[in-house]
Amino acid sequence: METISATRYYCPMHCEGEKTYDQPGDCPVCNMHLVPVEEINEPSGGDKAKHDHEHRHKTSEPGKNKYYCPMGCEGDKTYDKPGDCPVCGMHLKKVESVSSSKTIYICPMHPEVKQDKPGSCPKCGMDLVPEKGEETSEEELAYKKMLRRFWIALIFTIPVFIIAMSDMFLFMHLDKIMSKRTWNWIEFILAIPVVFYSGWGFFK
Repeated sequence: METISATRYYCPMHCEGEKTYDQPGDCPVCNMHLVPVEEINEPSGGDKAKHDHEHRHKTSEPGKNKYYCPMGCEGDKTYDKPGDCPVCGMHLKKVESVSSSKTIYICPMHPEVKQDKPGSCPKCGMDLVPEKGEETSEEELAYKKMLRRFWIALIFTIPVFIIAMSDMFLFMHLDKIMSKRTWNWIEFILAIPVVFYSGWGFFK
């Protein structure tokens, strides 16, 4: 079969993963100028087949974990370390491997009792629960991290709300304690951890 060369173009920011385009132009996501990739061969003939890249989310290599954004912000891009997505701030999830995709159920009272499906413990009759693995602990760490940010935001937001709404309550006379300018500076200081710690993911 005779082959012809065709140049493809892709976004250098990989906004849509490994997606390529037939013609040069700007990325429809970030508007960056598309750059050409290495020449590839396409079959010629009446029905010219489209060449697609085969880079997809693959299962983790033995002893090496891969992580991806559950929102698909960067297509099929994966990361070597856990953390937050640099685009949307979502916690990265671990790519499941064939070996880790199978859930093991154990007895809470007798950990030696294990099986690959839910049921009851043959020794004590308790319901078997999924074995807590590395992925579960990572999800738990992400939850605790977000919960900590929530509580910090709540603790600092309540006094800001009270100061800002003090004029709406007749029994509160904060202006007699300090000047309005001083209260404004206090609100500013209290808002700093809320905006730049709890809300840092939105800036990213």
